[in-house]
Amino acid sequence: MPPSTFARLAATAALGLLMVLPGCGPTAAPKQAPEPAPAPAPAPSPPTTPAPPPLGGTVAVMIDNLQQARPQAGVDQAAAVVEALAEGPITRFEVFVDHKVGKIGPVRSLRPYFATLAESLGAPAAHAGGSPDALNMVRRGGWPDLDQIYNAGSAFWRDPHRQAPHNLYTSTDKLMAAVQAKGYSLGEPVPIPRGEMTKSGTPAKTVHLDWYDYSASWTWNGSQYVRSENGTPHVMDDGTRIESQNIAVIVAPDRIIDQAGRRQITLTGSGQGWFFRSGQMFEGTWSRTSTGWFQFSTAEGPMKWAEGPLWIEIISSSSWLSVS
Repeated sequence: MPPSTFARLAATAALGLLMVLPGCGPTAAPKQAPEPAPAPAPAPSPPTTPAPPPLGGTVAVMIDNLQQARPQAGVDQAAAVVEALAEGPITRFEVFVDHKVGKIGPVRSLRPYFATLAESLGAPAAHAGGSPDALNMVRRGGWPDLDQIYNAGSAFWRDPHRQAPHNLYTSTDKLMAAVQAKGYSLGEPVPIPRGEMTKSGTPAKTVHLDWYDYSASWTWNGSQYVRSENGTPHVMDDGTRIESQNIAVIVAPDRIIDQAGRRQITLTGSGQGWFFRSGQMFEGTWSRTSTGWFQFSTAEGPMKWAEGPLWIEIISSSSWLSVS
């Protein structure tokens, strides 16, 4: 073989060897897959508002419901509310409070039928004066009285930005200080039997009440009855709307007893009632002794209520109730 040919073959072989060498070297380390991005941390749960501390008993407060008194404060935080006519066509509230509330009002005067309800629980009643019969009852009975005019002025304050007399307020801190200073005790809790009804009631989406030229309505929204007055949502001064799962509407004898238009509403004995719970209506009766609290009964036994406040709406034979 000519030398030149051998040289070309040798060169070609060497080139081939060189071309193979890269594939014959150490195996390259496999590339690792990138680490997955860490999952985002779950969003923190919104802080829960702690329940206000209990008082260890009950106090009653009379609340103004004239147009000039709205929006009110603290009514939405009551354990129970009783609504009944005072003078004229407008109602008044008696709220029963069993936990700390920072502002309650506007506070107004007492009437005998409201006084008997506070008395039945042994609850101090906060008010600003009262009708002659109510004041005589309080003074004669010797029960715990917190009257802004006569004996407990320091438990109240006036809001200078609102017009008197619709600007008087109190708080449970101030009421508790007055209770302790006078050596009073708080009242018993409002008796509200809880539990499930064994039978379903009649669906009731809207409960409408008319007292002459004033009206209130409750509309079921799927979780609560929300309240309106004269067709306008009933809200507090912080924007909170009144709501409840539990409403008792009862008929009680009612008559005007003097030229000022004061009333006598008889809240003892018994009468017809309609009880609304969680979007359903149960027909029944109410009863009450002179020293006790209301008892509500249906065909299947005592009315049982859902959790939350109880509103007791007192109407007369001249008032109007409609349910749809």
